[in-house]
Amino acid sequence: MSCGSRMLQEKEKMSEVDGHPQQEKSRKRSIDQSSSVIDIKIKGQDGVEVFFRIQTNTMLLKVLRAYCQKRNLAYKTVEFLYEGDRVPVKRTPHDLNMRDGDQIDAMTHQDGGVIKIRADCVVTDLHHVRDGRRKWEDLNMDCLVNVFGRVGIESLLLDVPFMCKSWYKATLSPLCWRLLDFSKISLDSWSYDESISRLLDKYQLYDKLSVTAFIKFVVKRSARSATFLSLPDCCTEEALLYVADECPDLRALLLPQDLPDDHMLRIPILISKWKNLEILRLGGTFQMQEVLAQINIHCKNFIGLAIARANVEQDEASAIVTLLPNIKQLFLRHAYMEKENLVMILQGCKELEYFDVRHCVGFDEGDDEILKLASHIRTFKDEGSMLYDYDDDYCPTYRVDGIHDGDFSD
Repeated sequence: MSCGSRMLQEKEKMSEVDGHPQQEKSRKRSIDQSSSVIDIKIKGQDGVEVFFRIQTNTMLLKVLRAYCQKRNLAYKTVEFLYEGDRVPVKRTPHDLNMRDGDQIDAMTHQDGGVIKIRADCVVTDLHHVRDGRRKWEDLNMDCLVNVFGRVGIESLLLDVPFMCKSWYKATLSPLCWRLLDFSKISLDSWSYDESISRLLDKYQLYDKLSVTAFIKFVVKRSARSATFLSLPDCCTEEALLYVADECPDLRALLLPQDLPDDHMLRIPILISKWKNLEILRLGGTFQMQEVLAQINIHCKNFIGLAIARANVEQDEASAIVTLLPNIKQLFLRHAYMEKENLVMILQGCKELEYFDVRHCVGFDEGDDEILKLASHIRTFKDEGSMLYDYDDDYCPTYRVDGIHDGDFSD
């Protein structure tokens, strides 16, 4: 074989192993050119989400470390999953074909390890998961608790404990009852709801079960460890006072839009019981200033406020700026808010990372002054907002992005 042939073969081998330098440069240029900005979110097991606006060619390790820093977590104690698989930390969103709004799940290590499944894919039909291949009943107890803590109250009461002994034992752990969503309960359908009928039958509750008794029944199982609580419109004052005493570790509290005024009068007094509160959704601006004043005093880790169809006038805007100057996430979708009050919030809340003012009345979408003031915010949404309400009959279905049913997503 000639010297020239050998040199040619060596070049081909180098190209196969290391990549041709010119091709490598072209590839890097291609990635740089394809770089764009996307918004992603990282969701912890407690239901709290942190939002990031990043370049698609940013190494994910930087984002994951930033998340741990924001949540005061040791990086080595957290497992990050994307679409059910461990996140390759040295890759980029471009490498993983991530899109705007995608979610990464943050799972803290437990003695039994971390379950490698997406929360929304854990149990699609509990009556069909027990087969010879999966053997879910043989999983480590910590893993079972990790999974069942995200399937919802109905499945925890009506399905999981009746599958096998190990699953039943797992549901006895208070850690399965940390995320409590009662928002779908309605007095109108309470007596006729199929799940309620099943509950009465399964637990032989022959007498009529009231909403208050049901809330107490479930909250008691959490053994004071609940971190997420969404209350129903029909929440009674008795139930409200009960959860205040029995849920001292709440991180996220979602109050219903139609909570009676006499119940709302209790909220400022109860805030002192939730010192770890990070996220609060109010049903309106009634008592808002009193509530925020108590949050300022007692809730040092508070980062997010949502108000349903708020009427944000000067006093309300001033209260947000004065009492929550370091707020990170603010949801005022479908609010009535004049431009000057929005400007006050933008100028006063310098730490905002996510601000949703979509479909508001009082300022126009894309206003140059507003966009300039909001330029420091990673995610600012004002789509659909207008100076005047041209359609008084328009009544959109309200949903606070990120703070609904324990799911912080659009």
